[in-house]
Amino acid sequence: MNEPIKKHGGYLIAAGEQFDIIAAINGNGKSPFWEYFATLNEEVIKRLQKGSKSNKDVKDYKTLQFYFDKFSNKGRWNNKTQLNSLDDGFWEFKNVDTGLRVPFYYDEQNRKVIVLTHYFEKKSQKTPAKEIERMKQIKKEFENYRG
Repeated sequence: MNEPIKKHGGYLIAAGEQFDIIAAINGNGKSPFWEYFATLNEEVIKRLQKGSKSNKDVKDYKTLQFYFDKFSNKGRWNNKTQLNSLDDGFWEFKNVDTGLRVPFYYDEQNRKVIVLTHYFEKKSQKTPAKEIERMKQIKKEFENYRG
């Protein structure tokens, strides 16, 4: 994947008429979501070149691309199987087929920006406490990082 484009203090994932979607950069200059998404993109390209289309990585990548395009261009939608409220102003994109979750929040500096924190695979009904803490920590580090 190409070098990331910086916008609003994070790495630009999608830009649209309604929202820009960025990946948070944490205190050590890394971006957990960007690194995952870039690697996922590379894996999907390799698999598609080999003719493999039905794979978890391909499903996750296509689902996320669809969600990001839809959200950035049309705005938020009400479908609890795809988009869910979490804790303290956090939300998550969900791929119920694979268990992939991508937490995000609305940027307090610019409400037309959503900030993706990281990703995880949910294996139970309840979001693990460590993932809630991780998204809050990434938000805190990102807010400090960009000043």
